[in-house]
Amino acid sequence: MMKYDFTELKEYLDFLHTAKGLPCGDVIVYLNGGQVYRYSVGTAAPETLYYMFSCTKPVTVAAGMQLVERGVIGLDDPVCRYFPEYGKAVYKQGDSLLPVGEKLKIRHLFTMSGGLDYNCESDAIKRIKAANPNASTLEIIPAFAETPLEFEPGTKFRYSLCHDVLAGITELASGMSFGSYLRQNIFDPLEMEDATLHLPKEKEYRLAPAFSAAGGKIVPYEKGIGSFAITPDYESGGASLVCSAEDYGKFAAAMSCGGISAKGVRILKSETTDLLRSPQMTGKHDFTCAAGQGYAYGFGVRTLATNKFGAKSRIGEFGWDGAAGSFILMDPDAKVGIVYTQQVVGWPSYFGCLHAPIRDKVYEALNI
Repeated sequence: MMKYDFTELKEYLDFLHTAKGLPCGDVIVYLNGGQVYRYSVGTAAPETLYYMFSCTKPVTVAAGMQLVERGVIGLDDPVCRYFPEYGKAVYKQGDSLLPVGEKLKIRHLFTMSGGLDYNCESDAIKRIKAANPNASTLEIIPAFAETPLEFEPGTKFRYSLCHDVLAGITELASGMSFGSYLRQNIFDPLEMEDATLHLPKEKEYRLAPAFSAAGGKIVPYEKGIGSFAITPDYESGGASLVCSAEDYGKFAAAMSCGGISAKGVRILKSETTDLLRSPQMTGKHDFTCAAGQGYAYGFGVRTLATNKFGAKSRIGEFGWDGAAGSFILMDPDAKVGIVYTQQVVGWPSYFGCLHAPIRDKVYEALNI
């Protein structure tokens, strides 16, 4: 087995911990589907669990693409076929409100071009929660359509609750809860034993302590870190995932090999993985992300479109990050996967762009 020198990556995580006060951090690197490096700082341990927040999204879009592969749903199916309320919605155009009808397609949910917002506390949602504090995913999602869409679907990019709606469609199309679908089609096949959308009480002691980067320092985070779970029974396709770094790494390893695990379990076809990382909405928006410059947006993931800003990774590597600082990178061309986990809300204001250095130091160590 070839040896790689990850000294600079180790020193960088040590710097984040000792000089910047990072309480807990864990990085795992995969090559050709196998783990080649792991290093943790602070209180991180192999059994530590993390709220992954928006790192849920790559798993959600993989699940949705499975149904596309199987012909169960189509990218150009109208959303109102599954949630009729969206056919009655309106979108803003200048000073006018126009009917959405069938203009909102499933592909617009994947590409965050549906015109939705990210308001989990709208009047419509509050009304449903007041009537039923345990309202389900399928009961909550129609409420998003009561707020006028910000633009005609497909014309712009806006980060939003689109992937929550996609999770709802996955639930309706598959005939099982979103969490059950993930368990049967992604978690169990990849042996992601601790991955869940609902953290069991008996595992709460394993959860990484939550912190916030407030006022230029790291302090305990007092708010409920699972706040994107709108109700106890709501399963957010955008933010509900809880798992260990190693569990999430199994997903990264498979996707970095074109959708197939080191044990030969395929969760997506390689051509579907390529579709996920193909830039969408080209020329229609200025896309930025926490991983730095040079990225475009694909089907639910950032995807590297140019190296002119200095990224050491290859064109087409893709992934996303989470509100507490976790990060995933998948590169099917080089067969490189990276998972980094931490639990500090508001991290960009304090740490800056910490994911780009991790990315670059991995590629330098692998000499790719």
